[in-house]
Amino acid sequence: MTTVVDPRIAERIAAPELQSVPTTRRRRSAWSRVPWSGRIAAVVILVLVLAAALAPLVAPDDPAGGSVTERLECIGAPGLLLGTDGLGRDVLRRLIWGGRSSLLTGLIPVVVATLLGSMIGIFAGMAGRRTNTVVMRVLDVFYAFPAILLAIAIGTVLGSGASNAIIALSVILIPPIARVAEGETSRLRAFDFMEAA
Repeated sequence: MTTVVDPRIAERIAAPELQSVPTTRRRRSAWSRVPWSGRIAAVVILVLVLAAALAPLVAPDDPAGGSVTERLECIGAPGLLLGTDGLGRDVLRRLIWGGRSSLLTGLIPVVVATLLGSMIGIFAGMAGRRTNTVVMRVLDVFYAFPAILLAIAIGTVLGSGASNAIIALSVILIPPIARVAEGETSRLRAFDFMEAA
C-alpha cells in the first residue's frame, strides 16, 4: 500500500532550513538568563561586599582620623574620591569601614535565626502533638507583637550596642523560620520512609 504525500508537505519537509536544525539544544546557564540590569546589580553588590570584607587592605588608614585643614573637601578632590566631612574625615574610607558593621549586623542575625529556628521547628515537628502545640503556641506569642516594636522592646531591655541589636534581630527572625521548619517536618513525618527509619 502506497501513501500519497501532499506535494506542499513534501516541499516543506525537504526545505534546507528544516534540515539544518540541530537535534540537541544546548542548555543555557542560569547566569545567561539573568537580565543585564540584574547582572550589573550583582556586580555592584559583589564589589561592595568585597570592599567591606577587605577594608583593612582597601582603606588601611584610620577611618575616624581627620584633619581640620581638609574639612569639607569636595567630591573628586585629589586623593579624596568622595571628599571629606565636617571634621576632615575621608567619606569613602568611612563608608568602606562602616560596611563591615552593616554586613555583620545583617548576616549574623539571619544565620543565628536560621540555625535556632530550624532546630526549634524540627524538634516541634518530630515531637508529639502536645509538645508541638506548646512550642508553636509559645512562638505565636511573638507573632502577637509587630516585629519592629518587639525588636525595639528587646533592644531597650538589653541596652544599646551592636551585639544587643544582633540579639534583638535574631529573636524576631526565629518564629517565621521555626514555623516553616515545623510545617515541613510535620509533612515529612507522615511519609513511609520516616516510619521505616
